Amino acid sequence: RYWAKRELRARDHAEVRTALTSWLAAADDPHHLLEGLWLSQGIDAPNAELLRRLTASDNPLIAAAALGPLRFWHEELGSTETAALLKRAANNPSQHVRREAILAASYVGGEAAFRAAHTILLSHGLAVETIRANVPRAEIGIAINFDTSTPASAKPEDYHAARLWDGYFSRWFMDALYGRHDPADMVDYYTRQGYLPNRLDFVQAGDMETIAAPLNFLGINYYTRHIAWAGDLFESPQSESSPGAEYTAMDWEVHPDSFYRLLNRLHFEYGISKLLITENGCSYLDGPDENGQVDDQKRITYLQGHLTACLLYTSPSPRDQSLYLVCRLLLE
Repeated sequence: RYWAKRELRARDHAEVRTALTSWLAAADDPHHLLEGLWLSQGIDAPNAELLRRLTASDNPLIAAAALGPLRFWHEELGSTETAALLKRAANNPSQHVRREAILAASYVGGEAAFRAAHTILLSHGLAVETIRANVPRAEIGIAINFDTSTPASAKPEDYHAARLWDGYFSRWFMDALYGRHDPADMVDYYTRQGYLPNRLDFVQAGDMETIAAPLNFLGINYYTRHIAWAGDLFESPQSESSPGAEYTAMDWEVHPDSFYRLLNRLHFEYGISKLLITENGCSYLDGPDENGQVDDQKRITYLQGHLTACLLYTSPSPRDQSLYLVCRLLLE
């Protein structure tokens, strides 16, 4: 299915769209409809009706997977409907749907995105309270996506851009989760940019304390770093290239040193002792050769670098870092 979508994206989009419309008209299996939704995104053919239908699915995996195109179609849908879809997803009982709502909200921007992000963090805090009340000895944590920020040069404006990216991608969530409230510099920045016209008027008394419910561990999802520069935009972020660096098939730079720095930062800056690597890995278009073997040296090198970063990390105890999950793309 993956390679089929790649092939169709490379063909004439008008022809593919005509054929796709006919195929969708006869399809009723939610998984088939989901494939059609993803292909619609791939050929830049927004299908608002299909998006509404699938994001309302009772199957949380379908609803979560269908939220992806919202990142790119929110302008066509309009701010009112986008906000409604995000709010519904943010209040979904499934963690998978709520996670995808955060990701979509980060692309949408505007006040609706901040309201959705706050709702998701608040629902996390309430869930922690409920679990603690019912399972007092439970080990509870949360997994966060990280895209570490590095300035493109020593220029002050690039350093400023790197700090903004860090606030946008990491600190907005980490500071709230670990009792620092929302980062003041980012609140001021978003207010000046018009994203928060009324600042944080939707935050109620006690919300931040609920969000900062004590956790036993933090899950880290890490793949690459972001090289920030003065012209970088949150709406269409573009990491500055790094000459001579290795890149994956996703066009993500391989940079284990940033992973090592992230681990130490989370421990020393936020006081987190138990870090679990919940996502890490790479994708390469390295299929089998004529003997059916895959020369997997790039992936081996990637994993060696990132596992070495884990070993070098100054953990207070080897027991405090006990999980390393590798995400791979398996093609049938």
